[in-house]
This record gives sequence, structure tokens and C-alpha cells, in this order.
Amino acid sequence: MRRIDAVLVALLFFGMGGLSYWSLRWLGLQDITAGIWSQLVLVTALLTWLASYGVRALTKTMTLDRQIEAYKTAYWQRQWEKLSPEEQAQILAETQAESDPE
Repeated sequence: MRRIDAVLVALLFFGMGGLSYWSLRWLGLQDITAGIWSQLVLVTALLTWLASYGVRALTKTMTLDRQIEAYKTAYWQRQWEKLSPEEQAQILAETQAESDPE
């Protein structure tokens, strides 16, 4: 995430708080009650985002993990292409022999 993206997320978060507060005030709630409910909305949104972040971190579906996996795949593909056809055939035969139970 770039710095400007983080700033925009923060501004959006604060804007959401103000919008929820003024919406609740417009619906007729008192200042204190509208403030409490808007804080509840913001805390719930924050905890939901935090939980989704935790799930993505634990399941390794974050952007960095995907980039690392793509890099590893491309690296091993280049290494495979550097091998001669005979070396490729030998490796395939060895792995086939290891995977076949006898």
C-alpha cells in the first residue's frame, strides 16, 4: 500500500465517522447518543477489517505472499527451461520413480 493510499483510507475512515454521526443526528438522536452509536459503527468496522487482515495473514493470501509464490514459480520455470531435454527427462523419470509405490 502506498502512502497516499493509507492517507485516503484514514480520510475515508474519519469521513465515515462524521457521516454516521450527522446521519444519526439528522434522524433525531441527541448528540451523546449519536456519538456513541457512530463510535460503535467505527469500532465495529475497524474490528471487522482487523479480523479480515488476520485471516488473510494466517491463510497466506496477502499480496506479498502471492508475489513471493509467483516469483518462486517463475524462478523454477526458468531453471527448468535452462536444463537440456535429457536432464529434464532424467528428473521426470526420477520423480516418477519416487512417486510410484512398488
